[in-house]
Amino acid sequence: MLLKSNTSDNVLEQEANNYSRYLLDRDPSKDIVERYIHASRKLGIDAVSISDSKIMEFSHAHPWTIPFLDAAVGLLQPEALLRKKIYTMAAILEASPLYTEHFLPKRLSPLTLLFQLIFNCLTAGIKIIVGIPMLILIRGSASA
Repeated sequence: MLLKSNTSDNVLEQEANNYSRYLLDRDPSKDIVERYIHASRKLGIDAVSISDSKIMEFSHAHPWTIPFLDAAVGLLQPEALLRKKIYTMAAILEASPLYTEHFLPKRLSPLTLLFQLIFNCLTAGIKIIVGIPMLILIRGSASA
């Protein structure tokens, strides 16, 4: 597994913003961005392998694709760098008092819970259906 050079702080800051928007639909605080950069360096997820580089470059250039790529690699490549980075950001956000309410369970009626479950399953399916061909195309462009 050959590695490309370590990712710059500017790119890691962009990732922190993109992943926070993906997970919470809001920008992270400066403290969260700094924690993400530090965690990325500490965990070694700031170095991008050649095999992950196309996915990472594409997701940086097109942040709207992150939900689709996350669904696809979650199914086909659970150890992909993109997943590790999203998990890292989720853990940082969940541990922050500013964002914990987004991760705590909410009281819902059984009917609301059922509809939410159905909606989440449908959206996950759509993300996978869109994400897998997207991932194949990105991988294909890596060999072109």
